[in-house]
Amino acid sequence: MADPVHTYVFMEQANPLQQELLQIVAAEAEELVAIRDGRYTRSQDVEKLLRSAFEGLGFQHAVTSKQIPQLFATDSDFEMDFFHSTLQIALEVEKGKHFNVWRDVCKFVESELVDHAVLLIPYEKYSSTGRRESVLLSTADSLSNVCRLYYSLKSFLLIGY
Repeated sequence: MADPVHTYVFMEQANPLQQELLQIVAAEAEELVAIRDGRYTRSQDVEKLLRSAFEGLGFQHAVTSKQIPQLFATDSDFEMDFFHSTLQIALEVEKGKHFNVWRDVCKFVESELVDHAVLLIPYEKYSSTGRRESVLLSTADSLSNVCRLYYSLKSFLLIGY
């Protein structure tokens, strides 16, 4: 089973669950591609598919400051798709054509409890002309332009599905 396409946007220290996360994504590759390419599918469909496997690694799902005090400021409306409090790994899942990667970055760097950020995004998508475009590579290019933003993190891993 081949690892999914992945890259670090920033790495001071490797994500401690990198191999396990890649194995989970690889194990569900066929279903993830169906969700990714589906016309009426959402990131919540990806979350639902991967939830039990991520929870098996120790992640909590749909976490706010109510569940984990100090994850974000008290008045923040941020929610983390998945969070591993022991290893301080935050994981956000995106699916849509125009997802807001910068909101995810803000969540990662805003929280004092996040050491390792993971963004699970489509590897590619169909453009309006019917051509396949690499979402992962263009996102990695955009994110690599702001390295100072990640100084509070130990790593920022992108995984494509």
